[in-house]
Amino acid sequence: KISYIRSIMDMAKEKTSDELLDVLKTDVYSGNIFVQTPKGKVLQFPEGSLPIDFAYAIHSNIGNKMVGAKINGKMCPLTTELNNGDIVEIITNPNSKGPSRDWLKVVKTAGAKNKINAFFKHEMKDENIKKGKSMLDSYAKAQNISLNALMKEEWLEETFERYALSSLDDMYASIGYGGISCNQII
Repeated sequence: KISYIRSIMDMAKEKTSDELLDVLKTDVYSGNIFVQTPKGKVLQFPEGSLPIDFAYAIHSNIGNKMVGAKINGKMCPLTTELNNGDIVEIITNPNSKGPSRDWLKVVKTAGAKNKINAFFKHEMKDENIKKGKSMLDSYAKAQNISLNALMKEEWLEETFERYALSSLDDMYASIGYGGISCNQII
């Protein structure tokens, strides 16, 4: 930080105030891009952000129902990187089944990742319960452990307390969406 301040002081001696201001703007905002909604609202994102990040920045329901995107009036893949000054329009469908798990691998913002994870955690609870139960059964069989022997009331209560769970379904759902591993439960 000190060397950065020194370099600014050195530049101040060599450049006019307008030139110095331009350099500072570039330095301060490097690594960030600014994109607009169709109504002109400007949003800031890290470089490499995608329309998916943009949709979740607007509202989680828009991200969850997103099926396409227009960048500067042209349809683009959801994996298209946004650039400074782009105007982004999100296309939604009320019948959309929700985000893809693959989106978690490509989004750049923590907010988008959190909202996608929240969707899978809450909106797909029944599916997560089935998946978690299947995963725990498979893991127990692979370890030659009888699940029936482990599912004693006092052990379940201890597990629920340790991992802040309220029921067997919560435990299975947590396993299903990846919040708790099978190894932790066993």
